[in-house]
Amino acid sequence: MLTEERRRQFVRSSKRTIDRFADTYERYSGRPAAEATALDFGCGVGRLAIPATDRFARVVGVDLSAGHLAETKRNLALVDPDGTAQLDTFLMSGLDDAANLPEADCCYSEIVLQHNTPPVMAYFLKALLKALRPGGIAILHIPIHHPFYAFDTEEYLKDANAGRFMEVHVLPRETLRRLAEQVGYEIVDSQCTGGTRGVYSETFTFRAIGALS
Repeated sequence: MLTEERRRQFVRSSKRTIDRFADTYERYSGRPAAEATALDFGCGVGRLAIPATDRFARVVGVDLSAGHLAETKRNLALVDPDGTAQLDTFLMSGLDDAANLPEADCCYSEIVLQHNTPPVMAYFLKALLKALRPGGIAILHIPIHHPFYAFDTEEYLKDANAGRFMEVHVLPRETLRRLAEQVGYEIVDSQCTGGTRGVYSETFTFRAIGALS
């Protein structure tokens, strides 16, 4: 069992990642993160959502697990005993809830989307972009290449083992570009986040087409 101090260390360990996200938001939106609402998609137990409250005015942690969101609140209490941090949670009980995500100025997701099949990844991508307020920015980590990756929906649905174990899926860059354009967004930046077992990933920044630089 983790001690309270180890839990605090765990939460603080993602400060650099949040600083990068907040700086990216400010660079491409031209607005201060300190006045923005950030949506953490797939927040888990708050590793990113909690330190994000130091840079953003308000954070909304989104997850499919009620247990994870409860753990986020417990972890928050360890580092914010006075309750000053503005962190809310949003439980998704199913895929349809993605259409009702809270509005945000910035949304980000790290090592989350990849565990969904390409059709679900595409659905979430468009839902996240639609949740942005005018001038908003999305910062999303997505695997885009594996030399031996292929996905067939019919074959996947026939596979008795599909979804039983942690999976890593790929959505090619050109597919991302087309999906974003369908809801009025474009890729304005991408940063290599390396590769694991041949899976190459990047973190993409999306902004409304025609938005001022």
